[in-house]
Amino acid sequence: MKSYHIVILLLIFILRIAFGIISIKNIPINLTEIDVYKRAENIYHGRSNFDLYYALYPYIISPLAIFGENGIILSRILSLIFSITLIIISFVLTKNIFLPVLISIQPMNIVVSSQSKPEIFVFGFTLLSYIYLLKYKETKELKYIYIGAVFSSLGIVFKYYVPSFLSYLICSLILIRKEKKNIIRLLLYQMIPFLGFLPFIIHYNKDIFSVIIGYYNAYKPPNPHSYYVPLEGEKNIFSVMFALTCSFFELTPYSLLIFLVAIISSFFARNFLIFNLFLWISFFSLYISWPYFKFLHQYYPITAPAIAALSYGLKRSKIILAVLICFISISVIRYKNYNFIWVDEFISKTVKDGEKALFLIPLSHIELETRFKQKYKEKIDFIIYDLVPQIQNKSVKQPIKLEKYTYIFLDTIHLYIQYTDTSKKEILAGIKQNLSDLGFSLTGKFDSFTSTQEKLDPFERITFPFFKNMIYHFVIEIYRKENQIPNAEQK
Repeated sequence: MKSYHIVILLLIFILRIAFGIISIKNIPINLTEIDVYKRAENIYHGRSNFDLYYALYPYIISPLAIFGENGIILSRILSLIFSITLIIISFVLTKNIFLPVLISIQPMNIVVSSQSKPEIFVFGFTLLSYIYLLKYKETKELKYIYIGAVFSSLGIVFKYYVPSFLSYLICSLILIRKEKKNIIRLLLYQMIPFLGFLPFIIHYNKDIFSVIIGYYNAYKPPNPHSYYVPLEGEKNIFSVMFALTCSFFELTPYSLLIFLVAIISSFFARNFLIFNLFLWISFFSLYISWPYFKFLHQYYPITAPAIAALSYGLKRSKIILAVLICFISISVIRYKNYNFIWVDEFISKTVKDGEKALFLIPLSHIELETRFKQKYKEKIDFIIYDLVPQIQNKSVKQPIKLEKYTYIFLDTIHLYIQYTDTSKKEILAGIKQNLSDLGFSLTGKFDSFTSTQEKLDPFERITFPFFKNMIYHFVIEIYRKENQIPNAEQK
């Protein structure tokens, strides 16, 4: 080990701890974390009889329930400890300083390692299984392929996540296809962790198969604006592929270029075939089995082989390093918040000084209120019009009767979503009628996608169809008091 490697690792160690503590304190605890921890508490207090909805992860964190409400923070710390340990282990196994660096600067890694979720563990075990797969390819020592098999199976133990498990199995079978005596042993090693708790799933939690197999029946068709998920996309092959590249580094079209460098790196590192088999088997098995996708979340573990392939390429080629630094620099410089780059334009074209507007938004767009109030809290008031299923019209009428609003902005996205709940369309129809009765007339419409496209560079415009399903779409109708609508001469 070179001396400067120790310095780099120490620096990574310190920075990851610092970023982890900041993230743990500032990333809000989400509903899934709360649900997982409640199950863990039930397990700890004996109120649950083999609750395996989230595989074994609630059992792993259940001892932390002794600390009460603080246990969920401690489980986040557990994720952080595993992430930091993974960075060190990855270097010990590969002697490649680029691998821990890439893991530590991956934004999605920082996020998931600061949450009480199993994704960081699935990512880690997928990465380790891929590393051992390559070790076998280089050395032909069967112990490596067996160790990798155990790690790939451990990912399923933490979460019902079969893509990397399946990829490892197929790639291993290809590599040892000429050693038929060892195939049975490989299958045994890969199945040990999974088969160890499969009987419990079958006996104590038969309904789990409706969770694993019945996604298409359990969920409505893909909806990019459902409930609290801020960046949930339709199941479009291009946007799903873009989700994979974005979880590699950042939400920017230039992540596509960085991902391309990873593929090229696998060629330089002489594992091009294995890398592509592992990656795309993982990708398409998840794409086919999962009826919808959440931004970055489900696809994050698949980035493990891409990170490894890129690190091996960087170790072998200085050209790859130069190209990667160039593309990362462009991505950072060109990064935009594609969801809200239209806000300033919208305000400047509508609300003038001394005027005030009321914005009616659906619950799924609640983040809009935060974004506007950062700069325009004196100009805009907000009401969530579908906060409860049977919202009463008076909830919308009351603020309008105050007669302090020049404009009413109505977020009508539910009229443009193919599978939206019909009750939401009915709510919108009722609001439109109320606005007319209260003396407000429709004077225009604003489409955030149209505005966003005008602010993109040429490369972003080309790739916009790939990632537009991953961002909010706002279609806003603009209503103004009839007695304040300028006449033709004033216009």
